[in-house]
Amino acid sequence: MPDALLLDNNLPDGMGWKMAENLHREYPQMHITLISAYQAAKEYRAVLGNSINVLEKPISLKDIEQFL
Repeated sequence: MPDALLLDNNLPDGMGWKMAENLHREYPQMHITLISAYQAAKEYRAVLGNSINVLEKPISLKDIEQFL
C-alpha cells in the first residue's frame, strides 16, 4: 500500500475526485493529492475539505513536495 497518491482529476474512465474520495474513506492514513485545473480545484476544495489536498494546474515539484 503506498503512503501517498498523486491523482489527476481527468481520468479516462471517471473523475479523479470521486476516486480520491473513495480511497480516502478506505485508507484514511494515505496522503492523497488531487491535481485539477484552476476553477475546478476551487470547487473540489469546497467538496473535499481538508481531507484531500488539491493542487491547481500548472504544478511544480515544489508544489507536490509540500504535501509529502
